Amino acid sequence: MKTLVVILTFLALPVSACPVIMDISGEKDAMLERLATATDYSSAQRAVNAIWRYWHTAPDAQAQEWFDEGVERIRQADLTKANAVLTSLVEYCPDYAEGHNQLAFAQFLGNDFEASEQTLKRAMALEPRHFGAIAGMGLIAHQRGNLALAKIWIKKAVAVHPFLNERFILDIPEDVDAL
Repeated sequence: MKTLVVILTFLALPVSACPVIMDISGEKDAMLERLATATDYSSAQRAVNAIWRYWHTAPDAQAQEWFDEGVERIRQADLTKANAVLTSLVEYCPDYAEGHNQLAFAQFLGNDFEASEQTLKRAMALEPRHFGAIAGMGLIAHQRGNLALAKIWIKKAVAVHPFLNERFILDIPEDVDAL
């Protein structure tokens, strides 16, 4: 009977959930504006570093643990584990855009372009100016052989991050409006 009481008590406890992501949209907007208006690589890189620090800060300790492990698994090319850990992260924190972006990156590296594209769409729905996710869509289009679509996506990413490295990989001209 004591075991049954313990089990029922445990089942009555609330399931832990990801906390609401703190709204610092004003700060984020300022960082993205500094990036979009950067006139040189150095100032753009400072803005990019601040943005990535913001995006790489998960909503709580559990989410941060999964995020850090997922990123490390990607670095180690352990894509099966990266996918599992990052899937746990986005299930726990479905509104954490960078969790989706990192999962999409692991999927992309594993050549699962369909899954990666769907995951990137979720990241962009949460963070429409996520230049990494936008560029990721361009890289998927490029991998699929659709250079015209790849350039469209990269042009959108460059509008947010004018010094984006992917523009050079895809040989996007300095004047992206010429596309």
